[in-house]
Amino acid sequence: MKTYSSRKNQIMKNRELLTPIIEAIILCGRQNIAIRGHRDSGKLMIDQTDDEYENNEGNFREILRYRARGDKQLKLFLESNGHLKYTSATIQNEIIESCNQILLKRIVSRVNSAQCFSILADETADLWQRRLRNLETSNYRNAMEALSICNPEIYPNIFKLLTIFATLPVSTAQNERSFSSLKKIKTYLRNTMGQKRLNGLAMLSINRKDRIESKQVLDELAVKKRRLPLIL
Repeated sequence: MKTYSSRKNQIMKNRELLTPIIEAIILCGRQNIAIRGHRDSGKLMIDQTDDEYENNEGNFREILRYRARGDKQLKLFLESNGHLKYTSATIQNEIIESCNQILLKRIVSRVNSAQCFSILADETADLWQRRLRNLETSNYRNAMEALSICNPEIYPNIFKLLTIFATLPVSTAQNERSFSSLKKIKTYLRNTMGQKRLNGLAMLSINRKDRIESKQVLDELAVKKRRLPLIL
């Protein structure tokens, strides 16, 4: 009984320490704020001198520093001895991926419960483009006219997409806004970002109306395997 109580207290303590870190990352993701900086590793000192402010440690660490000035427990944790502060790029990626999984499950659940949904096709096959260019006139004004010249045996996928497109009602610009969000996230200053990190940040930005609680992220992290000794 004593062991169970001790483990429960340790879980509660770890979750309290990780909550502001998770909330800082969610804030950056939802607002399209770059997380990393030029020097964003090492010990995070809350009260810096003027000389130490010359290094750009990134928005994530600055948000944590700002919050720790009003949170004594967080300040003691970040300034204490030890190298496990859960602010590294690896932990950031785990948290971002957990947020991505949470949002993805919500979207899949909505799609499964919906009566119908639309498909966005960003590009078509090269053979179909050649087909249109080789025709005497390629001025087809709608999907029905393009469908009339599409052979389903030669272009089966294009035929299916045109059939879906011809039967879809007028949609909104939600998908186009998704591409606009990607342009804001993947800038020339962040062109070395990995694919998983980009996917997670894009999900946070595009679906900013879907609130993610830190408890949900902690529950997602708790079921993942990791080498770091963290009880959640």
